[in-house]
Amino acid sequence: MNKNFFSKWITLSINTIVFLVVQYILGCAIFSFQHHPIFILFFASEMYIFTKYLNFLTNTLSSKPLAYTIFVVTLFLLLCLFLFIGILPISTHFQKV
Repeated sequence: MNKNFFSKWITLSINTIVFLVVQYILGCAIFSFQHHPIFILFFASEMYIFTKYLNFLTNTLSSKPLAYTIFVVTLFLLLCLFLFIGILPISTHFQKV
């Protein structure tokens, strides 16, 4: 195995973890602000990050089917995050604790 192979997979792993964390936070914000005008900004950001991550996968990996498979598995992991951790509510109002 060469150094380039490991470098590629480490970069892929780190970017996937960052993608999952950012998408989870954006997803929580989208669910929290469904009836607020800022929802449009969060939704557009989420779609932009989806396309950037998919472009990263297709550029990094030599095989498009492998890139799409990893993308689908990552989306499944994102769904699992929402199912097992739940949605963290975000509010624009300060509350006394």
